[in-house]
Amino acid sequence: MEVLAEKILEWYQQNKRQLPWREDANPFKIWLSEIILQQTRVDQGTAYYLKFTDRFSTVHDLASAEEEEVLKLWQGLGYYSRARNLLFAAKQVVNEHDGVFPASAEGLRSLKGIGPYTAAAIASIAYNEAIPVVDGNVLRVISRLIGMEDAINSAKGEKKVRETMTKILPNSHPGDFNQSVMELGALVCKPQNPLCSSCPWQDDCQANKDQSFDRIPFKEKKTKTKAVHTYYIVLKHRDELLVRKRPAKGIWANMYDFPSIEHPKAITEEEAITQLQTALGKSFNVAHISESFKHILSHRKIQARFIIASTDQKIEPKNDESWVAKGAFDNLPIPRLIDKAQDLFWTP
Repeated sequence: MEVLAEKILEWYQQNKRQLPWREDANPFKIWLSEIILQQTRVDQGTAYYLKFTDRFSTVHDLASAEEEEVLKLWQGLGYYSRARNLLFAAKQVVNEHDGVFPASAEGLRSLKGIGPYTAAAIASIAYNEAIPVVDGNVLRVISRLIGMEDAINSAKGEKKVRETMTKILPNSHPGDFNQSVMELGALVCKPQNPLCSSCPWQDDCQANKDQSFDRIPFKEKKTKTKAVHTYYIVLKHRDELLVRKRPAKGIWANMYDFPSIEHPKAITEEEAITQLQTALGKSFNVAHISESFKHILSHRKIQARFIIASTDQKIEPKNDESWVAKGAFDNLPIPRLIDKAQDLFWTP
């Protein structure tokens, strides 16, 4: 096992990517990068990481921010609960830990939004705690290394991978080791067409020996995605739009979109207009109806259409609605789906 660690650490030193959060062992920066990179590609996440560190140099800066500003900076990354948890955890660090991140994985788990993987990553990289990380890349690399037939998204499969990582993990430089396995998965041991000839573990890998990397790792089937057809009313009065603030719980919590109706199947444009007029309690003049915008969430597949309309008399907004001009709208945190169609909203 010691030889395996030596091989991959040597490979890592020669091949690791130069990423901004690897410049030092600052727990704030490591934590921020890990939260951003959940469900996010490194190339996309890097741009967001730089935006956040440019605006927030320390955890104190982030803890004092308003939620809307954090959501606006996060806009486009999806899974917005991560942004809300980020702000909540920053406040925890400042208010409960005097601005210092807990120095162990167990202590880090007390912070909002930090699970076993993120806690292990921060603790091993920032504090040299000898604890293994298990993410998607690690699951793939280790399952191939040991030729594991169990599903990697099962409790049994993850346990086997974690046990293997624990056996290989060196007491010295555990953070580098954890990063090296993740890096191997990102650069070499890819889901499709892995670059086995470039792998430091090629002689030790059971999947390489058996040529079974096309079926390892194995995943159990996911939960079925629900289809939803959403019809938004983008209602104008002069130079203002009627926007809606979403509830504090559920998808896109506390972000902004427009009054809408949802159906499991598509309805006609005429039906959508009639139902939206009923929901608003007022008729409006339709200028344009968009084509369908497709947006996929973890358990929901949305087909959205935007009805661009105007009204001569400004209607009284409901409690969760307000009229905003373009300058104010540009500063609101909006879901990626709304951002996709934004060019339609201000067309004369």
